[in-house]
Amino acid sequence: MAFHPDKCTVLSVTTKRKPIKHNYTLHNHTLEPVSSSKYLGITLQSNLKWDNHIHDITAKANKTLGFLKRNLKTANQNIKDQAYRALVRPKLEYASSVWDPHTKESASKLEMIQRRGARVFCGTWNVNGQHPPISVAKWLQRDDVPPDVRLIRLVGIMLIVYVKDPIVGSVHFVDADYVPTGIMGIMGNKGGVGVRLSINNTSILFINSHLAAHQDEFERRNQDYRDIAAKMKFRQFVPPLTIDEHDMVFWIGDLNYRISGLEIDVVKSMIEHEKFTDLQSYDQLHQQLGRSPDVFPGYMEGKVLFRPTYKYNPGTDEWDSSEKNRIPAWCDRILFKGPGINLLQYREHSELLISDHKPVSASFEVQVKVVDEEKSKRVYEDIMKKLDRLENDYLPQVKLDKTEFTFTDVRFIEPMEHTLTVSNTGQVPVEFEFIEKLDEKSYCKPWMTLSPFKSVIAPGDKCEVQLEVYVDKSSVAHLNSGMDQIDDILVLHLAGGKDFFISFLNILVNGNFIASSFGCSVEALVQMHGPIREIPVAQLVEIEQPGSLLKRDMTQGGRLYAVPKEVWRLVDHIWQYGQKESSLFQQPGLHKEILAIRDCLDTGVPDRIPGSVHSVAEALLLFLESLPDPVIPCSVYHRCLDCSNNFMLCKQVLSQIPECHKNVFVYVCAFLRELLTHAEENNLEVKFLASIFGEVLLRPSKQPSPPSAMGSEHSSARAMAKEEEMKRAAFIYHFLTNDFYE
Repeated sequence: MAFHPDKCTVLSVTTKRKPIKHNYTLHNHTLEPVSSSKYLGITLQSNLKWDNHIHDITAKANKTLGFLKRNLKTANQNIKDQAYRALVRPKLEYASSVWDPHTKESASKLEMIQRRGARVFCGTWNVNGQHPPISVAKWLQRDDVPPDVRLIRLVGIMLIVYVKDPIVGSVHFVDADYVPTGIMGIMGNKGGVGVRLSINNTSILFINSHLAAHQDEFERRNQDYRDIAAKMKFRQFVPPLTIDEHDMVFWIGDLNYRISGLEIDVVKSMIEHEKFTDLQSYDQLHQQLGRSPDVFPGYMEGKVLFRPTYKYNPGTDEWDSSEKNRIPAWCDRILFKGPGINLLQYREHSELLISDHKPVSASFEVQVKVVDEEKSKRVYEDIMKKLDRLENDYLPQVKLDKTEFTFTDVRFIEPMEHTLTVSNTGQVPVEFEFIEKLDEKSYCKPWMTLSPFKSVIAPGDKCEVQLEVYVDKSSVAHLNSGMDQIDDILVLHLAGGKDFFISFLNILVNGNFIASSFGCSVEALVQMHGPIREIPVAQLVEIEQPGSLLKRDMTQGGRLYAVPKEVWRLVDHIWQYGQKESSLFQQPGLHKEILAIRDCLDTGVPDRIPGSVHSVAEALLLFLESLPDPVIPCSVYHRCLDCSNNFMLCKQVLSQIPECHKNVFVYVCAFLRELLTHAEENNLEVKFLASIFGEVLLRPSKQPSPPSAMGSEHSSARAMAKEEEMKRAAFIYHFLTNDFYE
């Protein structure tokens, strides 16, 4: 083998600041001096430091860490920890502990991803239906440094998110969702609207909500929060993203929490003396924030050092002097949660006077994660190569704790749960997913949900899957009539492995699904002489068959009700105890009371329907909406819309529907007209009742999905849906202002 002295170099190793210079020759060739040299994978430096070597290794570790943070973001913590320990930490320990014990701080620095600062402005103002006659710049332009993202909440439940032009290119994955919490989930006066987006590699969610009003409705406000938190999903992603799966969340709006436990004069005196910190201890939200596990858990609020924002005489700075004389309260709030959020300002704007609320705003500085995409791509390719080798060496293996589940005594709108434990008994992470069966569109029947329906499990770890059965208004009819049963087969698929089958026992024949009058057809209901719980299953299935009413032999005894007795009981109760009740059909009922009302109607006991009038009112709407064929049958839906501007044509259409359906419609409309005679006490308006009952009495054969809030391509669909809504209300309006038989 030939020797080449011209390829040799010399490294002089010394700790002296001014080392003595020497010239070295080899075979009459002067060797080139160098400051560092790499040998057997180790970079040696002339000053006995290992900076270059450490830099090379830790740079690789940093690339790997960035890759894992992006691609394992939704994995559970065990998988993240294992990947970190296997692929990142060894490099850092090797670099910092072995070669230079004084550079351990380098390891911790590498675990911090590069961040870029951004400004966020949040503003909320309940303008009480008023159009601001003056500029709102005093509210929106209070900061010296303009924000990168501006969030504004105005009248109703409206959410506007502005993004500064220079960062538009960094914004992606924009999506929106809304959750109505008004009665029956129909009324949009209460609820929440959410807009999410990603800036570079940070996901940010903005939520605006208007929660239940009134001083004593403390628990309803909490329930509104729970409903929004549970139901808001962003379906651009698979599976849909939840609120908690975002890096940062800003929750604003008229949350309506009040000050309780103090007399109004004491509250006003404390405000006058600016004892805001003492007063806040009596604030309903403050009493729960950071303390309640299910009401805004993890959310924070800045120090409230300003006057309560509600309630003022409109156009003034004077407290409410109306007959109700409401106690001042901080109804309008701005909450936030997530790492990297720094609150700069939190204030109210008392100079804006048009509403009974004052605007509130907050300014934040947030840290946005930024990733070097070119380096990320290279790391991704390296990791994929390693994963390919692992995939060839190992196959996924899991163990299921059960393969059969039995749900007994399933009831309408009453959830039941079982837990399936999937354990990873193999040596590699396992990805599982429930998949659709042949010729079916979903992996489970509509009355069932699985959470999670897909996940990744680290070796030696396990995942608990919650199997929930919940029979609602969309599925109860088929279960009542025998067209469906609590019976399903789920297919659990392993990526790169075998499939498992999880069977659900057929329990309907044993009476384990408790049939309910909710979801029965009008034709069946008018044939039931007793409560549905007393009717044999075979007879219930028979009277639910199409045409059963025509086949009934009236000569053999028995009679038909003009309207279902359940509808009569609900209407009669509201008439006796709630005809003058304020906020009727607007204030939601309590779920536990609606369950008690369901049992009362299904069993016949007690004689008096339990619960508040508001719960009974919601139960009436739920009962009508659960009918498999609505009060006005689907077959004439479009004809009703076409003639909605003409009362006589509307009557002609109704004269052609089955007698039992027409009787229910006429009865309900007569009841609503009677309620309107007490409008001065109950504050009901004919247009409001026409709108809400138009949704439940007049429905198409298949309820259309609400159009997406994003994208101009859906504007036509939204316009059509709005037009249908107006026509339904117009149709019902005729019969609330005119007697059918006139």
